[in-house]
Amino acid sequence: MRRLLSPMLLGILCGSAATAEPMKVTAEALKDLVDSKNSEVVAARKELAAAESRSGSLARSFIPSIEVYAAQESMKMGRDERKNQPAYGAELKVNLLNGGQDLLTSESRHLEVKRRGVGVKRRISSELFEARQLYWQI
Repeated sequence: MRRLLSPMLLGILCGSAATAEPMKVTAEALKDLVDSKNSEVVAARKELAAAESRSGSLARSFIPSIEVYAAQESMKMGRDERKNQPAYGAELKVNLLNGGQDLLTSESRHLEVKRRGVGVKRRISSELFEARQLYWQI
């Protein structure tokens, strides 16, 4: 585990080496470095954003939708004259709570957002703990 963490911390601390700018690393700056440059933390934040985008609103599922269509079919057989067959209509769709399933889905998605938020905080604290340990050993 220690072999994996040392290159990871060096990658975080020396991430700006490609730009050839010197970077002063202090114990106070470790939190900002881990928060912005650690791939585990960035991935956890993206998972949280994905869960938030899926959550939505329960009220939104009750907004009716309407579809309007129109078509025309033209037929000709043999010597008969051409016949036109128009078709048109409208369709209105309304959600009727689906036996409470919509409410349960909404609640589970909100709980997933909370769980991912806690996961981000946990990931930041564990990565920061490891970075501080390695910082004080160097």
